[in-house]
Amino acid sequence: MSLEDKSKATFTYTDCIPLVYQLIIHCPEPIIGKELIALAVNLTTNQRNADMLAGDGQLDELIARAKKYGDTLLFKCIRNIAQFNPNCQESFQNYLGDFAVMV
Repeated sequence: MSLEDKSKATFTYTDCIPLVYQLIIHCPEPIIGKELIALAVNLTTNQRNADMLAGDGQLDELIARAKKYGDTLLFKCIRNIAQFNPNCQESFQNYLGDFAVMV
């Protein structure tokens, strides 16, 4: 369902996005499970979903977790948020130095 554009939009009207965020942030393993992060990556290709996942300071927590553990798929999710959510551009400016060092 998360692969189809029509279906992705419906996730905005459910509790799925907040649940996915909570599962990512509270994952006990350093690298998030493939199924969970695949769902997050697919969902963040929709602007509304990306906005929900990044809202209320959640983007900062996602970036902090990705930096701490070097989780490449979480970075892909963050990249999708940057690409598909123009509202977050200012937030990403705070991390330009960090991203440059990582590259």
